[in-house]
Amino acid sequence: MNFRAGDDDYLDLARLAHVGSQSVRTLRNHIHDPVDPLPAYRVGGKILVKRSDFDAWMARRRYVARTVDTIVDDVLHELKGQARPRLRAVEGGSPMIAHPASGHAT
Repeated sequence: MNFRAGDDDYLDLARLAHVGSQSVRTLRNHIHDPVDPLPAYRVGGKILVKRSDFDAWMARRRYVARTVDTIVDDVLHELKGQARPRLRAVEGGSPMIAHPASGHAT
């Protein structure tokens, strides 16, 4: 059987571990995560993950580093007793501003 990973193939955990640079054990833990589990399918005794599901799941975990300027601004605002609105990620990847005083997002 020739296997060539396409954009939306079903991958077993060993193949996905290679593609996603994570161990099989870590992937199993992500599948059983109660908050945001990695979508998976059990076919017989094999666990498969659709490549597009894995890509979407990973995109929700994108890390954006804070800059020194942002950290300094946050500290200065906290010292002045003013809480700055912070961006927070929401489903779909669009950032929203959460206002600390009201808790409402815009």
